[in-house]
Amino acid sequence: MTAGRPSARRSLAVAAFTSALLAIVAAGGGCELAIGDTVPLYNCFPGHPDVCPAGQVCSPLNGSTQRGQCMPSCLSRPGSCGANYACSPSGLCVPTSGDGGMGGDDVSVTDSQGPEADVVDSMAEEEASPPVDTGTDSGNCPGGILCACSGDSTCTSKLCVGQLEVGTGVYQAAGSSNFCSQPCCISADCPGNTVCYATGQGGSYCVQATWIGRTAGANSGALGGANCGTGRDCRSALCDGSGHCVDTCCSTGQASSECSGSVTCTFGNFPGADSIDKNYAAYCGSGGSSPGGSSCFSNSDCESYLCAAGPGESSNKCKDACRNSTDCTGGYYCNYVIPPNPPTPTPVLGACFPTQGNLAMGQTCDPMNDMCKGFCDPGTMLCTDVCFGDSDCSGVSGWRCRDATIPVSGGGMYSILCCGT
Repeated sequence: MTAGRPSARRSLAVAAFTSALLAIVAAGGGCELAIGDTVPLYNCFPGHPDVCPAGQVCSPLNGSTQRGQCMPSCLSRPGSCGANYACSPSGLCVPTSGDGGMGGDDVSVTDSQGPEADVVDSMAEEEASPPVDTGTDSGNCPGGILCACSGDSTCTSKLCVGQLEVGTGVYQAAGSSNFCSQPCCISADCPGNTVCYATGQGGSYCVQATWIGRTAGANSGALGGANCGTGRDCRSALCDGSGHCVDTCCSTGQASSECSGSVTCTFGNFPGADSIDKNYAAYCGSGGSSPGGSSCFSNSDCESYLCAAGPGESSNKCKDACRNSTDCTGGYYCNYVIPPNPPTPTPVLGACFPTQGNLAMGQTCDPMNDMCKGFCDPGTMLCTDVCFGDSDCSGVSGWRCRDATIPVSGGGMYSILCCGT
């Protein structure tokens, strides 16, 4: 790290609500995501314009009309909302009809000297407007996977997803209707005729195969990396040009059960058939030869294809993809991080990184300090963890893998998966 550069973790702790995610920066000294050390965490009251410092506006917290947090106004910062968000007259970034970051152009990852990374210390959960039930019928409705829904409680899976969670492309393919889904790591986690779709934004969900340009989903089939003739040979309903099944995954450490043959779980642009299925995420592919924790110089050195230096590390190490912290060893824990040279909107990954906290999932935490092994949810003041299925949350009785919305500095929002009630 360049001498004298402000600590990224300190920046995050000071601005816990306005910025829940930090960018990975070059090891030789790069630029952090635009998060100032002097941005304090102000409480405010929505609808009252004079309660925030100059240049900031009040954003409702957890859907409340009685409390909120001050966030930088986008009115004086043209383009700060990012792709598919527009600056409203109130100064807050709001979603437009764009892709929401889940589709479109491919994302390139720099294969150069490994970057220094920072991780999520805290998360501000924000409730979205209730989805609209438009009557989509999957044959198992109401409440089944792919059924239209008006909220989590209307789904058997307790997960109703919409445009923010799965992106505009999938949302429109679903008839512009919110639908019941469930988290997934690989397509075999999904019910028949659905496959696992990686949004590249902190979540993977079961969707209809044809919505993302794949053949009709199979009830059974080969794992990612296995030989195939057509998509129907693969559980993911996707066979690439080289005759191998392509599927999502979530853990480099568990790649032997998630992927087939000699491939492993690695980060990269998912080689989907449709443009909305090419997000930067973890999938069964080929990386380097060095396992997680090994010293590295470039991404291609690592099995996971991610070489970075985390908090407290003086040199670059290979960082594995993870589904929760039990996948990580050697003082690493599963956290959400941002890849090198992130595009707009920025991809979010679940990867093993060092932490400065020592509190386990479910313990009471302070979102203003680095206390959790994972990250702190200010909505519950409890430590939580990355997840891709309910089994990842078994460490706390009654917890499940659910989606949570986090606003980030400069505008825009992510929908990530984490453990909670």
